[in-house]
Amino acid sequence: MTPVEQSSLNVKAAMAERRREASRILLRAGFVAEAVVIEWTALRFLLFAWLEKQEIAYNGTRGALVIVLDLVKPLSLEADLVFIYHVATLCEWDEQFVLSSAQASSVLTTCDRVYKAVENELFGSLHEKRR
Repeated sequence: MTPVEQSSLNVKAAMAERRREASRILLRAGFVAEAVVIEWTALRFLLFAWLEKQEIAYNGTRGALVIVLDLVKPLSLEADLVFIYHVATLCEWDEQFVLSSAQASSVLTTCDRVYKAVENELFGSLHEKRR
């Protein structure tokens, strides 16, 4: 990976992290569904960066998700990823779908598990040492 590509990846990871921070603020303010949707966009942003790093082409979120599901098999995260995707989609599109704050916190915890695994795949142990 060239220094420019690494820099771009770092910027994308920082943008995803800012979205995650926004998600936590929204949850604390009582915007439960919105918090889940923003958390999903942060995770999705990181997943897209992961595909770009590996130079894997995809067409839209669905196409990326299908590819990522194969990539996360060794990490045993397929069920978590599908769960997050479905809950976030329901939060965004179904006006009748309701989550409690506790349920949203559980979804965000699941997102965190996937996020950390993907982040480790992107940056490896060096990233963990920088934290």
